[in-house]
Amino acid sequence: MKKRVIISGGGTLGHILPIIPVIIDIYEKYDLYFIGTKKGMEKSYFQNNDYNKCFKQLYFLDMEGINRKNVFKNINVFYKYYVIRKKLKNIYKNLKPDLVIGMGGYISGVAINIANRNNIKTIIHEQNAVMGLANKLVYKKVNKVLLSYDILNINNKILVGNPRYSFIKENYKSKEKNEILIVGGSLGSDFINNLIIDNIENLDLYDNKIKLVTGKRYYNNNKEKINKTIINHKTISIYPFLNNLIEEMSKATLIISRSGATTISEIIGLSKPAILIPSPNVTGNHQYKNAVDLYSKKCCLLIEEKDLSIDKLNESIRLIITNYSYKKQMMHNLDNYYQNNPKIDFIKIIEEELC
Repeated sequence: MKKRVIISGGGTLGHILPIIPVIIDIYEKYDLYFIGTKKGMEKSYFQNNDYNKCFKQLYFLDMEGINRKNVFKNINVFYKYYVIRKKLKNIYKNLKPDLVIGMGGYISGVAINIANRNNIKTIIHEQNAVMGLANKLVYKKVNKVLLSYDILNINNKILVGNPRYSFIKENYKSKEKNEILIVGGSLGSDFINNLIIDNIENLDLYDNKIKLVTGKRYYNNNKEKINKTIINHKTISIYPFLNNLIEEMSKATLIISRSGATTISEIIGLSKPAILIPSPNVTGNHQYKNAVDLYSKKCCLLIEEKDLSIDKLNESIRLIITNYSYKKQMMHNLDNYYQNNPKIDFIKIIEEELC
């Protein structure tokens, strides 16, 4: 009889994409089940691709995170938390899982907590350089804490990296098309959008064209301004989003981006020179700490948003685009960032827990 493994995570795709390459390699060996949320991005993600075939069943529960701005709204949150605990207990009772893997997000924290209380083996994975709240609440009681960055003062940690890197490395080849790709994160960045669009005449391109991904909300709110920019400046293309973002990243001469964990793993997997502009509006300033790790290894350039100007951006673009030896060394450093294969290491730890 196959061992049963529950995987839980949600809210953003940053909690889902890292586990996908692991799932692809183990779903025939183990019976896999997924627990996510109804409102998070994970539900539509699995509905719109073939990865759902890897699972015996997917559960999407009515769960949401704590509202830090309006504490009164948390009354409903705590009620949902109580209901979900009962549902998870029933799921575990019926499935009798051998292992529960938490990938982050509130649903993951609850799933791991209930598993710990029922003496089920547990593993969590932290993608960022700062541990998220869900993982903080459970990491002391799980069997293994898998990390993408070395977070101090954790006894049962194993530094494996981000398996998303392995997926990119195995499935995409880097090529250059004289394009600078600018992405303000999964939701876009109003600050970065305005800096680029308002200063397109003053941006040093060095015979490159620009592709700017604004995010749906900012694109829709600024259509007139965007259309005018596209008409007047043939060097720029502007999109609300790109379904083939990894393909566009693979073609870019240079990537200018936020520094979420998934984006960084993709940049490393493609060995792409990058200018990282961490979002200052994230919990624990984790994007800055993600970027600092790459910057310290000379794998990118780093500009904090408070220091970002068109002159500062031009200076960084010039350093990478015009200095071939500098660019080549950065790509070499990216190639050597991982001394291991995060996917393989992740799978080995699963196998050890299930043996």
